[in-house]
Amino acid sequence: MQLVVMDQASLERVRNAPKSILAKTDRVNILINDAGIMAVPDLQTHAGTSPEFQSRVVSLASSGHRLGGIDPSNNWHYQKGDYNPSLAYAQSKTANIYMANEIERCFGSLGLHATNVHPGGIATGLGRHLPAEYLQNLYQNQGLIKIFKSLEQGAATSIWAATGKEWEGRGGRYLSDCSEAMPGRMIWIRGVQQL
Repeated sequence: MQLVVMDQASLERVRNAPKSILAKTDRVNILINDAGIMAVPDLQTHAGTSPEFQSRVVSLASSGHRLGGIDPSNNWHYQKGDYNPSLAYAQSKTANIYMANEIERCFGSLGLHATNVHPGGIATGLGRHLPAEYLQNLYQNQGLIKIFKSLEQGAATSIWAATGKEWEGRGGRYLSDCSEAMPGRMIWIRGVQQL
């Protein structure tokens, strides 16, 4: 286990932290975020921002959540069998949406805001476990291929949610293509019921 300390008074040091991590490993198993600062009178970072700025959580959802939602049968981990990879993916993405919405509901008034992001279809290795025949058919569908995004395009909505002035002091939204979008119907109904 290794500790990476980021002096948040220096945004350059904050930016260097991921570089330090990537120089040692290609993955992070545990991430604990702790600003470790409060009630500092008139202190700003070297870049002129407050080190106590409101926090944001960006939760990667997916339009795949529309495939199933959360399994109401108390078989969330498929311990009773009937594992379906597509439904498991949908369930995990629905859980991400619920988590971000719950963070916003519980902590939004305290300055911690959470937003859901559908990054879109991106040409990555995400589907590497899909059946080869399915992938072959997918890659032959020129209409579908045209809507796939580059890595930069896929990251754009996440970056916007994390840094955009529009999201200062607010969250609880579902974003896609750098704009607000509607999540699946059941997500919307559950959200309204919680208000």
